[in-house]
Amino acid sequence: ADQLEQAEQSLHRAIEALPSFRRSYLPLGLTHLRQERFKDSIPTSLNVITLGGGDAQSYVLLAYAYLSEEKYASALSAYRMARMFAPDSLDFRRGEARCLLASNQFLPAIALFDELIAEHPGQGSYWLLQANAYLGLERYADAAANLEIVRALGGKDAEALLLLGGLYLKLDTPALALDAYRDALSLQVTLDEEKALQPL
Repeated sequence: ADQLEQAEQSLHRAIEALPSFRRSYLPLGLTHLRQERFKDSIPTSLNVITLGGGDAQSYVLLAYAYLSEEKYASALSAYRMARMFAPDSLDFRRGEARCLLASNQFLPAIALFDELIAEHPGQGSYWLLQANAYLGLERYADAAANLEIVRALGGKDAEALLLLGGLYLKLDTPALALDAYRDALSLQVTLDEEKALQPL
């Protein structure tokens, strides 16, 4: 019924009555997540696992909370545990790839995005995130290629186009850079002074 405060109060009463009642902890963790109280949901999810309820759902809730708290190494471990139960889950692999990217593990991130792109080639966000991994390795031509695919897929994102223009300047192809910048400006973005003058 979406009455999260009342649900939380009831679940706390159940836990006070029987602290080892595992089924109380998972919905409590969900109420915390629904309220974006990620820090509160971490110990609750850990309680589920400690009490023997370590399944895909409990690990992925823990992983999502860690990711939201920017604890990328812990989130990565939890996503990997979740994938033991559902190795082909798109959500779990996407979360794992984001953790790899955020913790600067660029080569494994690229490999995982390769899998996701092979399965969903029309999903521009995967190409874009993989481009960020290529940037981390200073593989500018590969990053530019990914951004061109995002562009071809109709992903008119001003930030991505500005980044593409910057990459073409690094690659000493100013005509391509100019085309990307013009495409970005056609979206009527507002640039601050530094961003506007840098390409000039």
